[in-house]
Amino acid sequence: MRFGLPRSPTTSRARGYRRGASTFGLHSDSDDDDYDFNAYDSDSSSSSSSSQSSRTSSDKPPPDGRVRSPEETREKEETIATIRLWTRHRDPYEEWEKKTRLDAFKTARKELSTTQSSLHASQSRLSTAQDETLSSTHAKEMSEIESQLSRFRLAQEKEEAALRQKWKEREAKLWERIEGVIRIEEDKVRAKLEAERQKREKEEAAKKEEEMRRQLLEQKRRKEEEAKQKAEEERKREEEEKREKERVALEEERVRKEKEAGDREAREKLGYTTASEDWAQARESLLALKDNVMSVVKANKELKAEYNAVRRTITPKLGQITPDAASIQTISTQLLAIMKPATPHRPAIYAALCNFLAKRILLQAETEVTAEKRSAGPLAKVTFNLLTSLDIFPEVLWAKLVQRVGGWPVPAIVPEVDVDKRAWGSGAKRPGRGGENERWRVMGYRESGNGGGGLEAAAEYATRVAGVVRVYWEVVKVQLGVPERAPSGGPFAVTRFWIWFARILDSKALLTTAVGAELIYTGLEVLGAEAADIWGVQWIKLLKLIHEGTTTGMFGEKGTLIGGDSPEGKAAKARVQMEVERIVSGERKQ
Repeated sequence: MRFGLPRSPTTSRARGYRRGASTFGLHSDSDDDDYDFNAYDSDSSSSSSSSQSSRTSSDKPPPDGRVRSPEETREKEETIATIRLWTRHRDPYEEWEKKTRLDAFKTARKELSTTQSSLHASQSRLSTAQDETLSSTHAKEMSEIESQLSRFRLAQEKEEAALRQKWKEREAKLWERIEGVIRIEEDKVRAKLEAERQKREKEEAAKKEEEMRRQLLEQKRRKEEEAKQKAEEERKREEEEKREKERVALEEERVRKEKEAGDREAREKLGYTTASEDWAQARESLLALKDNVMSVVKANKELKAEYNAVRRTITPKLGQITPDAASIQTISTQLLAIMKPATPHRPAIYAALCNFLAKRILLQAETEVTAEKRSAGPLAKVTFNLLTSLDIFPEVLWAKLVQRVGGWPVPAIVPEVDVDKRAWGSGAKRPGRGGENERWRVMGYRESGNGGGGLEAAAEYATRVAGVVRVYWEVVKVQLGVPERAPSGGPFAVTRFWIWFARILDSKALLTTAVGAELIYTGLEVLGAEAADIWGVQWIKLLKLIHEGTTTGMFGEKGTLIGGDSPEGKAAKARVQMEVERIVSGERKQ
């Protein structure tokens, strides 16, 4: 360090602030600047501390106890100040030298790092090449060793396979000799056991046969006793049931006779008839029509030819009916022109044509209405026009209606004998009568449509009857729109609707059938709401009775429901219940 005159602290500090640039053009590091400032700060702090210490030491008495003079004290203080100034002085050359040394160190360190990185990279590449060469050499040697080992293993496996085959052949021969000996011994033992088994089975079979024979005899004896006892009980039960039925029948007959005796006079005064009387009247009209009209026309060739000629013109007309009013009026006019031409038909021909026309209407109802209920309305309107315009046609149509569906339009139960007191199926004098199924045919059953022979099934029968009866009620309903043309009495009067329901609700045998429930539903659907307008509260009471028959029971018997227990009857009962609820709620079907 050079010594010279002390410099002012201000000049020295200002120069210290400008020492940021190097004369060699290297950028100074911020860390070096921080280092210089820290050094300056440390010098300042050390000088201040030395000043404080000198001040403190000047205040203290000297160690030797001698008192210093003011000149000595001043000289000491100046010396201390000089030293403090020199400690704060910074030489530019020294700073440049230090900066140059630091930049050179950084450059050398960077060059060393680059040299070492390239050296390490070359060493790594050389090492990788050596490793790859060594690996390829090692892999080649390993493949050669593996190939030699494979040859050795194949040779060893061949030798082992040959030895193993020889061993198996030897072992197979040995076991064959052993098994041959065993089979011989087993055959001997098996023959002995089989003989013992057969002997034992024969003894057991004989015992079982004896035991079975004994058991069969015991079972036969017991069954005979049980059969005798059961037959005796069945005979007693049948006798009791027969006596009970006879008692109930006698009681019912007595009540019926008393009721008929009490009601006969009132019916005669009012002109009313019973269901049995209506059925008998329709049956007599049908038999008279067959005996007095159809048999005569068919027996006379001239009448038959004329009848057939007119009959063929009627059939296509009924098939042309459509729902529109113009079509209904046109078909009605054409049929009336056929039935009542300018030159009237002979009475026998006219009656036969009425019979055929009624039959075709009912057949149309059985086919079309069964498939589509809405076709009943147009057919009923044409039928009503014919009923109100043709003589004897209402009686003929009613007789044919009862013939096609039995006693259901009345409604009535077909009796055990015909109107002439002849038992069904015996002593038939008319063609087509007699046979074991005569009563079934009179009840409205027809031949089955499935081609298997026999009578139609119950479901088929119920559907067909419902279609015909629907047309019947639609004919009655037409009168409500034209009351001036409505008949005052007879089977097609509006009052027959009330009579029909009153009669069927009084017959337990009819109510508990699926057909009865289906016909009740049909009647309610066609005329139920209109009947409420006609008979008011009385009709509502009757509907209440029907509703009880579908929910709780009728005739004071719980469980005796409309429709019975068959699936078809239960379904019809449900429809009846919904229809009653619809009518009572005031809803009308479109």
